Amino acid sequence: PTDPTVSPAITPSSQKGVARFPDPGRDSSGGAELDVVAEVFELVDEAVTAAQTVGCAYMARTPDLERRQELLDRIVVYLAEHGLAQTTLRPMAAALDVSINRLVHHFGSKEELITAALARAMEQQIAVQQKWLKREPNMSQPELYRRWWRWLNANRDNLALVRLNYEAAALDTSVTGLAGEVRADQIGVWRHDVEHRLIAEGLRPDRAALEASLIKATFSGLIVDLFATGDRRRLTVACDEWLERLAEIIRSTDQ
Repeated sequence: PTDPTVSPAITPSSQKGVARFPDPGRDSSGGAELDVVAEVFELVDEAVTAAQTVGCAYMARTPDLERRQELLDRIVVYLAEHGLAQTTLRPMAAALDVSINRLVHHFGSKEELITAALARAMEQQIAVQQKWLKREPNMSQPELYRRWWRWLNANRDNLALVRLNYEAAALDTSVTGLAGEVRADQIGVWRHDVEHRLIAEGLRPDRAALEASLIKATFSGLIVDLFATGDRRRLTVACDEWLERLAEIIRSTDQ
């Protein structure tokens, strides 16, 4: 796909610990002073109770993460089918049978929603690669790309998911509203993964960086050709030939 690796996941912020006050029982002051201390702690206790009440109300307004995740997966499917160029919230909400307010509640602006969906699409592809590597931890880079090519061609949903990432990279910011780094990540995340894997296979870092750029560009070219022509037979032959050459290059440059 956009070339599997690690793509950035969206996680809720961690809870902060509750501050603790010193134990007033450790103070050996006289009775009057203890009365003052007791009064202070009574006020503190009231303040803490009020803060907890406000905190509970805030937590009640926090988006339901499970519902958000389920909705995000549906959004990914919608965008993969309809594309990014003409995306607006109203037809998306209608197609998903939710209100615009619900989309905004969970994701914010349209740009934030698309960014979250792209990150989710990457996560889904990463999960595919991790599954393969769990079974075969020492899989070579050529074999990994051969797996990806088969996966891409297995069904239209796989291809549509990958097309979403390429569309995000190719369309101008004025069309999608996506930040430059989000667009760059659709390619760069995968390229860096290739680079790291090549280094692990024995290539020098400078050579791995060069080969990773060439590998990513070549595979992207094959995918774009597939999007444009749908000529799987011709492109599969070309992909197999390229992967044979890649394996030879890796063997000859591992010194």
